This record gives sequence, C-alpha cells and structure tokens, in this order.
Amino acid sequence: MRIVPLCFKADETIENGASFTYAEAAETGLSQGELIAGVKELYTDKKLHIYPNPTINVANVVVPETGLFEVFDATGRIVISERVKSGLTELNVGTLESGTYLIRFSGSNSVMNNSLVIR
Repeated sequence: MRIVPLCFKADETIENGASFTYAEAAETGLSQGELIAGVKELYTDKKLHIYPNPTINVANVVVPETGLFEVFDATGRIVISERVKSGLTELNVGTLESGTYLIRFSGSNSVMNNSLVIR
C-alpha cells in the first residue's frame, strides 16, 4: 500500500470531489483558511510477492499488472530486466552470485520494491 499526503484549504474542493465549506470546517473547530491534512490510499491489495525467498535457482514473482521487473545488485547495477505480464512469472536467478538483491516492479499504476536473497 502506498500513502500519498494531501493538503487543501478548508473552503476549497479537492481533486476527488470532496469539499468542506467554512461552516462545516467551523463545526470541527477549524478557522477559515486553516489547512486540513489527510491521506489518500493508492494501490490497495497490490503486493509484490516473491517466493521462495531465499532461493537458489528460481524465484516465482506474482505481480498485479503488466510492467517492468528489475533486479539490482548491491552496487545498484541492473542485473535482470524483464517485461512481465500480470500474474505468476518464473525468474531464473541461477546465474547470479549469492547475496541480497533489490527487486523493483514498475507498472502503469504501481511501483513496488522487495528484496530477494540468493544462496
């Protein structure tokens, strides 16, 4: 889950259509023009699943949508880069050295990170 902060004035309409009038804000104890902070949840129930972890030769990756899957080594170098479709993808990691790798998935609606340990 990714959380994005959202601020707006008490008498203005925000992007999702919700609005507060001065009278409504005053009922909550806010003064006119005082900023109200809230959060908007994005990408609910979209998680990057990798198993088994740790692994030796193959890692199974479950992604929520079509996108780019990248594996980075400890120096930040991309060692694997593949376009994947939503669902289950089998990733061959048998050529990589033992260690911990950063996994990043980028889709049109989400960016997710995880780590993978190769023994």
